[in-house]
Amino acid sequence: LYVRMMTERLAPYVKYYLPQNEPNVVALMGYAIGVFPPGASFKTALYRKQIEASAEAFNISSDIVKQVRPDAEVITIQHVAYVKPSWLPPGKLIQNFASEFNYKHLDLVKDHADVIGFNYYFKVNGTLRSLLGQRRQSYPQGIRYFIEEMSKRYHKPLLVTENGARTFNETERKQYLLDHIEQVRQAVRDGYNVRGYFYWSLLDNFEWVEGWQSSFGIFNLTPGGALVPRPAAEAFRQVISSDWP
Repeated sequence: LYVRMMTERLAPYVKYYLPQNEPNVVALMGYAIGVFPPGASFKTALYRKQIEASAEAFNISSDIVKQVRPDAEVITIQHVAYVKPSWLPPGKLIQNFASEFNYKHLDLVKDHADVIGFNYYFKVNGTLRSLLGQRRQSYPQGIRYFIEEMSKRYHKPLLVTENGARTFNETERKQYLLDHIEQVRQAVRDGYNVRGYFYWSLLDNFEWVEGWQSSFGIFNLTPGGALVPRPAAEAFRQVISSDWP
């Protein structure tokens, strides 16, 4: 009912619809790590059931959107993480789980999605501690890796729905943005169908678990309400005002 109501209201103005945001993260944090509701830890069976339930909800939502506006395009938002290859037994097990985390939901919704959108931020080593987010590493080549893998796997247009630097170091943020955009640029030049790239985010945001402890914004918001560009903002302006790719 909610999806139908929203689509009917937005249909005259909106062509692109993204029914869910990072459903695999919601499942992981709620049923494997336990920091999101319902707070369950290492409940693998429940984690997988949640992935299946969210995929069913996505597919139903997609069908409703298409009924209301047949020319609409439905887009996924899937969080993916590049895991450094490891052939040791624990590392191999974690790699297998990471592959399931990256692709399982997409595999279940691919026939109902027009564009495969994904959020990419970092690389982790093949250890449990890394997978839980303790040692995230900038790895620009990872965004190219997922462009290639998803193109082969789904044969659909791609969209980088989120990519950004979690840092308070503005030099690092600027370099992160430029390095990742360059990987996308090269992929487009090589013929991959990447519809666009969205940096996360305009401003620092309140994270569900970390509050204000993370900084992603390319603008700073002063107490008086003024937007002050950080160095990454100027770098991004130059990129998007130039010829592409």
